[in-house]
Amino acid sequence: MSTVASTTVSPTSTTGPITTGPSTTSTPSTTSVPSTTSVPSTTSEPSTSSVPSTTSEPSTTSVPSTTSVPSTTSVPSTTSVPSTTSVPSTTSTPALLLKVIVTAFNDSNHDGVYQTLEGTVPGIVLTLSNGLGEKLNDYTTTSSGIVEIDNLQPGIYCLQLNSNSVYSLGPSGNDNHFDDNGKYCFALDDITTKDKVLSVPIGLINSFQIRGLAFEDLNLDGAHQSNEPEVSGVNVDLRRDSPTGALVDFITTDSSKGRNSIAFDSLRPGSFCLIFTDPNDNFEVGKPGVDNQFSSDNSYCFVLNAGTAKRGELSASLGLNRKVFGIRGDVFQDLNNNNLKDSGEQLLPNIVFELSTDSATPKVVDRKVSGTTDPSYAFTQVPTGPYCMHAFDPNNAFIFSDLASPFNRSGFYCFRLNGIDVNDGFLTLDAPMVSSITVLGDMFNDLNKDGVRQKADPSLGGMNITLVNRDSNKVLNSIVSDTGSYRFYVEKGKFCIRIRDPSAKYVVGPTGTGNQFNNQGEFCFTANDSVPDKVITANGGWVPSNRKRGQLHLRLNQ
Repeated sequence: MSTVASTTVSPTSTTGPITTGPSTTSTPSTTSVPSTTSVPSTTSEPSTSSVPSTTSEPSTTSVPSTTSVPSTTSVPSTTSVPSTTSVPSTTSTPALLLKVIVTAFNDSNHDGVYQTLEGTVPGIVLTLSNGLGEKLNDYTTTSSGIVEIDNLQPGIYCLQLNSNSVYSLGPSGNDNHFDDNGKYCFALDDITTKDKVLSVPIGLINSFQIRGLAFEDLNLDGAHQSNEPEVSGVNVDLRRDSPTGALVDFITTDSSKGRNSIAFDSLRPGSFCLIFTDPNDNFEVGKPGVDNQFSSDNSYCFVLNAGTAKRGELSASLGLNRKVFGIRGDVFQDLNNNNLKDSGEQLLPNIVFELSTDSATPKVVDRKVSGTTDPSYAFTQVPTGPYCMHAFDPNNAFIFSDLASPFNRSGFYCFRLNGIDVNDGFLTLDAPMVSSITVLGDMFNDLNKDGVRQKADPSLGGMNITLVNRDSNKVLNSIVSDTGSYRFYVEKGKFCIRIRDPSAKYVVGPTGTGNQFNNQGEFCFTANDSVPDKVITANGGWVPSNRKRGQLHLRLNQ
């Protein structure tokens, strides 16, 4: 009897059907224990598996073995199970293969949508890479503008548009998901595909456009801030090759169009220049910066191609600075009322000039007081724009006549300051004024209807009082006096004052020493140097109206 030492049951290598005969008991051991029981073997069968032993231990059990077969796979077993059938091998499932179809279309209207009338583009080269960025292959669209990429396993892929001398990547949109660098990455699986096919359109363009706006660069930094207004009414010419090259197109900016205020379309690659001009001479080119591509010579020159025009669009905005000018003039006593400063007509001191913005809520931006040297007043460093000038004599000794120009009778003149009417950097506004005569009075309730103002006769407010030129019948001033009193300043001439009660409760009473108005509510006079103390008084006496207000009854036919 031979002795076989064993510490553990060895894994059994199986390469096919097991043909080992049955044994009564096989007991694995992890610890070396001498066996005291002899287990007889009933049948000696050839075996394709051997049980290797690493540690020799005394054993009283003899296990005959006829053949030793090397083992390639260890299968630990604590119980020997006879087997006479072979174990079938596992079969592999075929991999899911998918397809990508790329359609290159000519996005002629630059909207990122593939439309029926937009043709396809052949000869476009795209590079396919996997999710790790490893290049797989290059593909070129056929004459139909399509390329099919077959036999792709599920995964992450990227398509990269290669540079092209004729076409460039168009704007993004519903049918163009390539990024600004011409790259589009996607997942390819049974969810993203339809019938195992993923369609990938790409919009291309073979013409270019220019987009931008003109803005007032308030903080002079070359960048367009949200509080900086866009500018309308300046001109931008597009010329070929140089600022003096052939004119291609021109526009006038419109602030309501936003980034389409400066817009040129359907341009072929080439060299161009944009030229700025301002027909009103309000603005000049500001500091170059991120939003101002124009230089101080009023031009922006560039090469238009796929490299400079991302997605077919070149940005070209214009930052502008508002020019500044001065306003000056002489204020003088216009003796002959011809609006010209003639010999012997003196400059008037202490006349106030207020410069305000011309807007719904005017704001005084500067104030000057005239002197007796030429020019008698001057404003400097005034930005271009709409303004109003108000000139007046605080003492009312001098006023503007009805014939004055450019100031109106109330001393106002509104204008737009720009470079057109400027000479040597200044806009000239002379102020011809004339000596004034005061017309004043009071409206009262003539209680005893005698045309004389008694102490008991109260003032009567709410009357409409109007000053007119008697010769031209032109209204020069009109007020509604809450207190009943009024005051007008007139130059030499013929005038009338007309009064009426808007409520129709009163009518003009009898004429007398206290009432200078006739029964039509009119008082006419001549203002000249013979007026005592240059003051004319005209009071108005009123009495209750005899009219009774009634109701209008309308008879309706039944």
